[in-house]
Amino acid sequence: MATCEFVRKKENVAFIGPPGTGKTHLGIALGVKSYISRIQCIIYNNKPYA
Repeated sequence: MATCEFVRKKENVAFIGPPGTGKTHLGIALGVKSYISRIQCIIYNNKPYA
């Protein structure tokens, strides 16, 4: 994933797991990597709001 090859292949990435396992951190890291590689990035958080 660090090469952003999944973007060129037009594949999605979803991080699934319990709280506190670093999913958001990994998403932000991929976003930063894509920004450095001049690839547009949007991060969605599916967390319901109360």
